Amino acid sequence: MKILVLGSDGYIGYPLTLHLLNRGYEVMGVDSFSRRRRVKELGGDSLTPILSTLNRNTYLKCNYINYFGTVDIRLGRDPIGFIRSVLKDFKPNTIVHLAEQSSAPWSMKSADSASATQLENVIGTLHLLWAMKETCPEAHLVKLGTMGEYGTPECDIPEGFIPNQPCYHIKDEVQIEKVNYVTIKRKCPMSGLLFPRTPGSFYHLSKVHDTFNIKFACDIWDLRSTDIMQGVVFGVKVTGNETEDELTRFDYDECFGTVINR
Repeated sequence: MKILVLGSDGYIGYPLTLHLLNRGYEVMGVDSFSRRRRVKELGGDSLTPILSTLNRNTYLKCNYINYFGTVDIRLGRDPIGFIRSVLKDFKPNTIVHLAEQSSAPWSMKSADSASATQLENVIGTLHLLWAMKETCPEAHLVKLGTMGEYGTPECDIPEGFIPNQPCYHIKDEVQIEKVNYVTIKRKCPMSGLLFPRTPGSFYHLSKVHDTFNIKFACDIWDLRSTDIMQGVVFGVKVTGNETEDELTRFDYDECFGTVINR
């Protein structure tokens, strides 16, 4: 099975790449290495010592015969032909999409950072969807979203779509009504729709755009995607047996350091 990891040099992407390689999958990476540059621009650095991009690629090539290398592509900025060529040549069965600007605080710093976030995340994902449609429509897209898309509504949040069950309610009375002395439960008229989003930053907004763009592409092109709405990720180890060469980055600055890591 071939797996393409977009964002393979990142905080989650690198340990995921190692995890997949250790399980025998054929893995290829794509990354623009923008996380390294932006942390440096803020005056920060990884708390853990990490290999340079060249040494990390060399380490993987020397230790895993099932590693197909990492290609430098700036999704959303480079022409769509770049990612299209990778998909056409590698022919992945699964595409894991982690290659987005991942910081909410950074997206709110300036007009430039907000625009860069929208460009890389929204347009980058659109390019990926079109490239999938044209080259590998059978591949399964695994996309990293965020729980922050939903905000903090004062009600239960269903997994994925609004289910066909009594409406979400604050008081029990709103889900039932009397018709000719018979009590019936009202089904939710919004069943099957995506749960409403209330994002809190331009980063979270970009993720909301992604969610709707991906759903639309799946509806009209019969693509397959799993959108993972994860919470805050923390730590630097997966198994606890990682060597120094296998450590992922650990950021603790005000923009790219997750709240738990900081």
